[in-house]
Amino acid sequence: MTGVFITPDDKGRLTGHFQRQYTFFESYDARSRIKGKGKEAFFKELEKGFVADIEMSNTELKELDDYSAQLVVDYDFKLAELDESGMIYLQPMFSESMRSNPFKSAERKYPVEMPAVTDYNYTLSLTLPEGCEFEELPKSSIVKFNDGEGIFQYLVQQTGNQLMMRSRLKFNRAWYEPEEYQSLREFYDVVVKKHAEQVVIKKKKHDPDIHSTGFTKHRLRPPRRRSAISRKRHPRAPAEERECGATGRADDRQSHRLPRCALYP
Repeated sequence: MTGVFITPDDKGRLTGHFQRQYTFFESYDARSRIKGKGKEAFFKELEKGFVADIEMSNTELKELDDYSAQLVVDYDFKLAELDESGMIYLQPMFSESMRSNPFKSAERKYPVEMPAVTDYNYTLSLTLPEGCEFEELPKSSIVKFNDGEGIFQYLVQQTGNQLMMRSRLKFNRAWYEPEEYQSLREFYDVVVKKHAEQVVIKKKKHDPDIHSTGFTKHRLRPPRRRSAISRKRHPRAPAEERECGATGRADDRQSHRLPRCALYP
């Protein structure tokens, strides 16, 4: 079981936390590698296989010396920043993707025996920083093997700038007859192709008509054009006329007629 959680830091760079709980068989193999090469070399291999340029930190191995428990791997990481074109290309399965089909031969004469019954779950939570958006996302898919004896789920859900993804590969049996080999091989082909699909993130294009003020964006409108009539100014009367108007009779003002004066008989 693996969980990856990615969020932007205060500078907008994508940072994440990785945690994986190995199965008992995987724990035995990982402990052997750690014992032979050391912890630093073990995490170097994980960093190299992440399928993305990352800066790894706060590495931790839980239950390393308890052979009755499952090994847990923890670490933090930072993803590379946007490239010159303002894009990021990610394989959302990262180091947990199945990159090649384990069944190489076109035919098989002997049964297939897996180490154990498989039930592998992977969960990703990805939140984008402000100013970025999803350009391309994989589509959800569910594929069944032998009427439900095996199942592959790849579920994707986007809500605004947040992406939730879940991948599950489950088999109810660990033993398969030679007659089932071709179907099993084709089933794994589907898994490999789906795990190789990418998430494309891009920087939002700047809208020149958008003016940002705090957290609210207002669209600027062009100024209204006044009509020719409203723009035309009425000529002001000479000072003498204005003075005459101010002293006109009450009945002239009520009838809205210009009062008579000595200058304009």
